[in-house]
Amino acid sequence: MSDLIYFVNRWSKARLDLSNLKLESLSPEIFKLNCIKSLDLSKNNLANLPIGFEQLTSLEILDLSHNNFHSFPPIECLPSSLKRLFSEETKFLASF
Repeated sequence: MSDLIYFVNRWSKARLDLSNLKLESLSPEIFKLNCIKSLDLSKNNLANLPIGFEQLTSLEILDLSHNNFHSFPPIECLPSSLKRLFSEETKFLASF
């Protein structure tokens, strides 16, 4: 994953698409992607966001659609830079 982080930080500066990969969790190394403005995690099997997700300080757009979260991520776990959050057809197993 460190090669991917180098590539994304060096060249991307914008969008990372990790959709439809059947991910059940995210590596903490994702926090090294501090230049990402848009992150697509849709169509995976995610049940939660990792602790420290708020460290993605450039993130403005996050797509969590079509996942299986136990509950909606607490607002303090989301980056303060976030402007758009998509959660279409995401199953939240616990109520708010």
